[in-house]
Order: sequence, then C-alpha cells, then structure tokens
Amino acid sequence: MDNIKPKITVVGCGYVGRPLLDAFRDKGFRAYGYDTDQSKHNKHIGTDITEVLTSEVVIFCLPTPVDRNNFPDLSLLESSIESIDSQCDLSDKVVIIESTYAPFTTKKLMKDAGIKQFGYSPERINPGDSKRTLRNTTKLVSGNIYYVGKYIKTLYEFICDDVYLCPSIEVAEASKLLENVQRDVNIALINEAQGVFKDAGIDTLEVLKAASTKWNFVDVKPGLVGGHCIGVDPYYYLKFASEKAPFQYTRIVKAAREASILFEQRIFDAIFDLAGPAPGAIHFEGYAFKGNCRDIRNSRTIELLDQVAEYHDDWKVTATDCFVGCGGCSGYTECDILVLTVNHNYIKMRLEDGTLLPEDKKMPRAIVDIHGIVSKEFAEKYNIILWQP
Repeated sequence: MDNIKPKITVVGCGYVGRPLLDAFRDKGFRAYGYDTDQSKHNKHIGTDITEVLTSEVVIFCLPTPVDRNNFPDLSLLESSIESIDSQCDLSDKVVIIESTYAPFTTKKLMKDAGIKQFGYSPERINPGDSKRTLRNTTKLVSGNIYYVGKYIKTLYEFICDDVYLCPSIEVAEASKLLENVQRDVNIALINEAQGVFKDAGIDTLEVLKAASTKWNFVDVKPGLVGGHCIGVDPYYYLKFASEKAPFQYTRIVKAAREASILFEQRIFDAIFDLAGPAPGAIHFEGYAFKGNCRDIRNSRTIELLDQVAEYHDDWKVTATDCFVGCGGCSGYTECDILVLTVNHNYIKMRLEDGTLLPEDKKMPRAIVDIHGIVSKEFAEKYNIILWQP
C-alpha cells in the first residue's frame, strides 16, 4: 500500500469497469482489465491471471441483478471473487467492489474470501450522460480500516475531482441503495399521477411543465423504469429491510414499484386499444432502457414489445434502435402504430428533419408517445391519433 501508483486490475469491463480502466491508464497507472467476454479483449483487456497476480489493487465492477422473482442475485460477483482468489490469493491485495447491493454485503464477501484489506466504492455511471462523468461526479469511497479508506480515497483522487470518504462501508452501501430508491419513488409518483390526470382529461406533460416553475419541484417525467439500477436496487433495499428491520414501514418503496409496473400496463392497454381487431403493423422506435444509450439490460420496452407481439400474433411487430445498432437504422419504417417509449435525441432530430415520418410516405394511424416527442400540431396535420401522458 506504499506505492503511490499501484498496479490495478479492474474485473469486469462493461459500462462501469471500462471507463474506470481507461481513466486509470490515462493517469499513467499500470492497469489491466480482466473480462471473460472475448468481444472486449484488446491489448489491455483479457483473461491473463498473471496480470491479476502482480496487481496490488483489484477492483470488481460486476453486475448484481435480480432474478425472475426479483430476488437479489450476487452469483456472478461471488463466483468471480472465488475464482480469482483461488488462482492468485487476494489476501495480500487491496480489494475494492463497485457493484450495488445491500449493506453488510462487502464485509461478508471479503470474510468468506479471507481478504484483509478492502473497501467499497459504489459506481455512479449514468449511461448516455455526457455531462455527468466519472471525472466530475462525486465519488464515494470507504474502507474496512481507516487507513485503507484513506488509501482508496487517494487512489480515486487521481481520476475524480471530488472524492468523499464515508465513515463506514455500510454507509457507502446504504447511500447507493437510497440514491436509486429515491429516484424510483419520484418517478413512480409521476407515473401514478399520469393515470389520474389522464382519466380526468388533463395533459400530464403540461401539468409537469407548470409545476416545474416552482423552485423546489423535482422535475421528473413519466416513463418506463428499467436498467441495471433504478429498476433493480429497490428490491435489494426491500430484501435488506425484511431481514434487518422486519417491523419497519416499507410500503412506500413497494407501492412505487407497483405504480411503475401499472404504468407499463397502461402503455400496453393503449397499444391494445389502438390496435383494434384488424391486423396491421406496430413499430417500436427505440428499445434501450433509457434515452441516448445503448444499454438494453432490463429494458422495459423490450418486455413491452414481447408482450405486444404475444397478444397481437396476427400483427407484424418490429423494432429499431440506432443507439443499440440492431434492427436497422433507415429512419423510416412503415407501420399502423408507432410506439415511442425511449427519448433518444436522434428520434427528435429525425422527426424534425422529416426522415422518421416522411410526408411522401404512409403515416401511422396512431402514435403512442410517452415523452411528448411528437407535437399535437403534427398529429392533427396528418390526422394521427396521438396518445401521450
């Protein structure tokens, strides 16, 4: 731990690990990425265990999803720690985990592996966000011993402008959960309000525009809640609460999950009602889990697409996403119903320049647009039925 620029191995080179690896290398660190996915392999990423063996710091950046029953699934992280430890003994290294899970998990994982110097630094990567980067986003760090925490803080200060040393690992673990649970609850409130306002004949997007003029209003839009954080972490929180505080009130978080699931159902119902009995074509433009990124993990649009295809087996159901790079990217797909559930910038640009819905082509009979991308004037001009929140 005396080396000011230790050799580092980053285990898992996806959305979290790859930027971390690149950042350390850019600062002159000897950094190696360990990943079993051969499509990611290059000069600095592979499965050379000797690179891990000669590293002083090992950082695990692996996904911690939930299973089909929404129970926390740590199997990939657990098996990776066990596998690497069996090959190169992690007990003499500083081990840091960036994955998300419930408090007390880090200490249990490290105790099981016999690791003595370790810390936790939850990732705060926001896919598709070019403004909030690894460099300018405050980095939380923690260590099992004070001097380990200080060492980890010094390490991350090379690549992050602001590093906050938490007083304990549990505080860092809990803060990560709370950040995403809060976001989930905020979105769920707006998703629930959308149903109320819609039934009352009030434009939800206009309500939000008006409400956001107040300085302390949290400007959140209705939407499908997917991805690897906001749609997952509440289940880690609920499992943790049921084990550590079984008599405490957790109905708000449960209700939030239910509200966003019901919002998905309302989108499906809108498509179902617009489709009618006659067969035709339904096209989804965009199916990443959020706008301006190519991450499809836990994409609720893909889930919705599958449901629509199942219930409308006599309809042609297609999807394209220029960010994901699948399904083509021609800019125009003829359809009877166009579904816009992802607010990619390219969709707005192609709508404005006329390549998404060219005037000389057949216009869709209806558009389901949950982000307000399509103007009411456009829909009226071409006699399109427009469903918006």
